[in-house]
Amino acid sequence: MVRLTTVPRVILLLACLFALSLPVVVFADSVRDVQIKLQEAGFDPGPIDGVMGPKTRDALREFQRSRNLQVTGNLDEATQNALGVEVEPAYLPADTRIHVFLADTLSSRDSQQGQRFEMTVAETVAVDNRVAIPRGTRITGVVEEVESAQRPQKGGKLVLKPETLYLSGRSVPLVGNITAEGEELEGEGSLREDLKRIGIGAGIGAVVGGLIKGGKGALIGVLIGGGGTFLGTKGEQVELKPETRLIVELTESANIPAQ
Repeated sequence: MVRLTTVPRVILLLACLFALSLPVVVFADSVRDVQIKLQEAGFDPGPIDGVMGPKTRDALREFQRSRNLQVTGNLDEATQNALGVEVEPAYLPADTRIHVFLADTLSSRDSQQGQRFEMTVAETVAVDNRVAIPRGTRITGVVEEVESAQRPQKGGKLVLKPETLYLSGRSVPLVGNITAEGEELEGEGSLREDLKRIGIGAGIGAVVGGLIKGGKGALIGVLIGGGGTFLGTKGEQVELKPETRLIVELTESANIPAQ
């Protein structure tokens, strides 16, 4: 049986830490390579710092115009080939939260299990000081489970999961949950008791949201449970309208194409 001495264990630990940090390190180095190539081609990317800032994007646009490429300021495959570089994808770890707007109407009354729906990214997601997922990016999801309300007590139920992110002409599978940020439940009495009862009875774990109130795009009369579960209160259906703000929470890491 081989035993590790203290020194080899330290070396092994450092190697593991290096491996975990590798995607971000390689990512920055790849952007630095792009900046060097742009500079060599006569386009000023600003400081050679490995950060995809506005100056570097402007240089990319000028380079794309000079090569009759689609002018986007993004590192699509054609631009990488023209520059002679290969950029590592952005690495999104598990627990990454992507804020989105729902694009379709979903209802525990009318939606079907397996039904697909669309969302758009509401807030840019950045990795290593560079845009990994721009605002407006399309994401699809799927209705994993649906139950219609049964009055007077049983509310409707929807369980939603993310499916695919579409970016730079590529599709990226996403594994995680769809939830929402709720306010603390206000008031006393039956509503609070219903929340406790439904949360335990439905087997969804701890309730992480409350009764959400607000203006356009808000959820009203919906309880937010763990694992992407939306529950209607006191025999009501779950109704999610377009522009409802939701959160895609990754449970597995994802590699996002270079932008």
